[in-house]
Amino acid sequence: METTSPQTDCYLILCHNRPWQVNALSSYLAEQGHYVFIHVDASSAIASEILTSERIRLVEPRIAVKWGSFSMISAEMSLIRAAMATGVRYRYVHLISGQCLPAAGRAKTEELLNAAYAEKQQIISCSTEPITKGWGRKGLLYRIAVWYPQCIVDRNNKWHRYFHKWKKLWRFTGLRRFSWKKFAPFHSGSQWWSLTGDCVQELLRYVDEHPDFYDFFRHTFCSDEMFVQSTLMHLTPKPYILGSNKRFMIWRRSMSPADLVEEEWPQVWSSNCLIARKFLMEPGETERYLAALNAEF
Repeated sequence: METTSPQTDCYLILCHNRPWQVNALSSYLAEQGHYVFIHVDASSAIASEILTSERIRLVEPRIAVKWGSFSMISAEMSLIRAAMATGVRYRYVHLISGQCLPAAGRAKTEELLNAAYAEKQQIISCSTEPITKGWGRKGLLYRIAVWYPQCIVDRNNKWHRYFHKWKKLWRFTGLRRFSWKKFAPFHSGSQWWSLTGDCVQELLRYVDEHPDFYDFFRHTFCSDEMFVQSTLMHLTPKPYILGSNKRFMIWRRSMSPADLVEEEWPQVWSSNCLIARKFLMEPGETERYLAALNAEF
């Protein structure tokens, strides 16, 4: 029986810009013995600028990721499959973006993760109650009970202009996807997470054994904020979900987190979080941030 936890983590990075920031981050992680798998958006031209090594790998095929669509899940699952194919037993697998950076130095990160792993915590935000009602901001039923053509979800598609009319049609006529209750319960939370390697293996097993459950999300809205949470709640036994993903973000009256500036770095470092987002670093600035982080903590 294993008495110590594995010390190798795996970082899954979704990115589309600032290759110098991605390279600095992935090198920092690989130097600590962790694995890094990177998915570069198919609509981006930076793939040739991403530096790889034995522990830093690009994932193929590349997927054109569209906001709110199933393409986000497709890219995420490509990363998960590539990571688990190594056969390495990871302590934690972390899903992050190319605009994320550690919020804690090496020593503090190890302290936080070892403590979490000892209790088999799944570091993910997840609603305590399943999605059963609501069509506005206070309810998410519209995300799963409506069948969405992906052309309507895609904000760059001309058909997206009919998104709200389509949703209202389903709401006021009482239409519902006949299969949505079959795959319940559905839960929601932030896309970004840190799950134990064993939990990710179980998640992958469940998806492969229930392809109809996986396919259901192809025509939902913002599936990236429901898919992993819902899958975890279908596992037996259910994992210990922390309820927080330990990501530091600042919101300034926007649908996206604010860009973190240097004056806010100390606030990030004292947050007791694992990861912070989002940063828009210039060349050389990421290395300066990481050096300052580890000097302080």
